Amino acid sequence: MRPTLPIDETLLRPGLRLAVGLSGGADSVALLRALAERSRELGLVLHAAHLHHGLRGEEADGDLEFARALAAELGIPFHEARVNAGATAKENAETIEEAARSLRYGWFRQLMASGEVEAVATAHTRDDQAETVLAKFLRGAWTEGLSGIHPVIEFHEGRILRPLLSTTRAEVEAYLNALGQGWRED
Repeated sequence: MRPTLPIDETLLRPGLRLAVGLSGGADSVALLRALAERSRELGLVLHAAHLHHGLRGEEADGDLEFARALAAELGIPFHEARVNAGATAKENAETIEEAARSLRYGWFRQLMASGEVEAVATAHTRDDQAETVLAKFLRGAWTEGLSGIHPVIEFHEGRILRPLLSTTRAEVEAYLNALGQGWRED
C-alpha cells in the first residue's frame, strides 16, 4: 500500500497552476511529493519555488541544489530567486525572520503576478499552528490577537494556500520515511 499524507484538498481545484514553496525541509518536501503524486487526479499544474535567502552560506546553496534536483526528478517546473535577508533586516530594522518572511511572500506575489502560477502552497503544519498561537500568547496577545495561521491568504496577485494545517510533523516524517525520501534540515 502506498503511503499517503493528509492534505486539505478543499483548497485545490482542477486546472489550478500551483507552486509549492520548497525550502528542502521535511514539510515542504512532503507537500511537494504528496501533491505531485495526486496532481493528475486533482487536476493540478504543479510547480516548485525556492527562495535562497542569502543566509547560511554553503548550507543554503545545498538546499537550493536539493530543491532543484527534487523538482527535476519529479518533472516539475522549478522557479528560484536569491535575496539578501540579512541586509533587508538591517535596512528595515527588523529581525532576520521577519525580513525573510516578507521577502518570501513578496517573491511569491511576484511569481503569481507573472501569470505562471495562480497560487502558492506553503507547508505549514499543525505543529506550526500551535507554535504561532503560543508565540502570540507569550507576546501578550489577548483573545482577539490569538488567531493562528490561516489556511488561505488572498492577495491581488493570487492566493497563498496551506493544505497541511491539519497534518502533524510526525505524520510528515512518517510519510517521507515510508517513501525513502530524504530532506534538508533548514
